[in-house]
Amino acid sequence: MNKDLEKNIKKLVKINLDAHEGYKTAADNVNDNLLNTFLSQCAKDRKSYALSLAREINIEPDEISTHFKADLHRVWMDLRTSPQKFNAKTVLKECERGEKHAVEAYDDVVKENKYPASLEKQIRLQRDEINNKFDRIREMEKEYDLKDDMRNQQTSVP
Repeated sequence: MNKDLEKNIKKLVKINLDAHEGYKTAADNVNDNLLNTFLSQCAKDRKSYALSLAREINIEPDEISTHFKADLHRVWMDLRTSPQKFNAKTVLKECERGEKHAVEAYDDVVKENKYPASLEKQIRLQRDEINNKFDRIREMEKEYDLKDDMRNQQTSVP
């Protein structure tokens, strides 16, 4: 396997491990069962993506450290949500940022190399699934905005 290909796959493994940890953090910071379930599933999916890609280059995901920047992002997420520990919209906004970064990374990796057909199919499938989650997160943000608007209308004083 060529070095660039291995480097790019390791990059995607790191991104997925970072996302796994980020989603776990997010799930721990919401007080909404539906959102918790969604975020927990996202964490499982991203762990699965990391394991699948790592197998392609014969490494253990534990051999790849997470990005310092992602670790910092999780700390920022904890700090940012701590005063409103269960603010779903804040958590979703941070998840949206992370997914946007992941989709861009997948796009960059696909552009940079030619991969064996099965690996390229896997990378494209994961990218599409991440993009679908990105779209779902944006939909959920709108849903929470509507809920907030409805609550505000119900509690407004004439």
